[in-house]
Amino acid sequence: NAVPPAAGLTFAVNAATARFQAGEFELAAKAIAEGELFETAGVGVREQAMLSSMRAAVEAVRGSGGGQDVADGEQGSDSEAAMFLAGQKANFLIGRSFPDSPDPSKTSVAQDLEVQLEEGTPLANLLLPKTNEDPANGAPAGSVAGMTVRGTLGELAVRSGEGTQRWVRPMLLAALREAEALPENADPVLTATLWRTLSSLALLLGRNEPVSAEGLLRSAIDHTEKVAKGPMAPAFASGRGLLWRAQALTDFAKLLEDSRRAEERKTDTARLREQAAALLKAEKPIVELSPQELRWSMAWLPPVQAVEEKDLGF
Repeated sequence: NAVPPAAGLTFAVNAATARFQAGEFELAAKAIAEGELFETAGVGVREQAMLSSMRAAVEAVRGSGGGQDVADGEQGSDSEAAMFLAGQKANFLIGRSFPDSPDPSKTSVAQDLEVQLEEGTPLANLLLPKTNEDPANGAPAGSVAGMTVRGTLGELAVRSGEGTQRWVRPMLLAALREAEALPENADPVLTATLWRTLSSLALLLGRNEPVSAEGLLRSAIDHTEKVAKGPMAPAFASGRGLLWRAQALTDFAKLLEDSRRAEERKTDTARLREQAAALLKAEKPIVELSPQELRWSMAWLPPVQAVEEKDLGF
């Protein structure tokens, strides 16, 4: 019997995810193309949203701008599909925000983020905490997809220099609260959300709260070292997992270089950049990631979906 369309599309997206994590973008694109064969066979809005967000991730990393933006309301009433399409929006913004060659004709990152996440927009209503009293505790109860979308958009704002927008800190705190509750054997993409969010918060605090910022980055690096020795170590020994570990080190180096004690910490800064280079087998100390590496590190992926016997029609 033929594989049911929804199961076939899910298999294709899971395969694309594995290829993407490994940095095999052309093979990821081929897996997505296979998924598109099932997409035309009448799959649900959730599966369509999963495939389109994965497609946008590949397009963003390739430098094609993250593909087309998704129109608000396309997900209908399916809450998980809404999160997947929010991830597609994130990938669209990532592709535009870190081009290989800047295009002055395009709107600024600040304008893009403000339009998408100003108070009252569908994306803000979906993702932002509902109370000003405690941004973390007021976060929407969440799916893992929601946690990773919040972390990704917050990180995008910080790394593009737009961390002062008022929604950024509450969104990062909401993502952090959810990431801290993950089990140790969680999917690698989910596990990395914890230290990537810690790094983003540290860079956001920067010179204004240097002690807190350094503490957050030390914690982020501790987490990277823990996963590198734990049961999920193979997932962080190559590909995007290795890039994430190196990025935590370059983030710490940047924090020290921008601090008021930069001269005193020069040795530490150099050591961190040499450690990042050793991880990525680079010939020279790594000061910052390339635009493509940034897009790859930040691109949002739908959580891996299990396919059960009932999904196969057994």
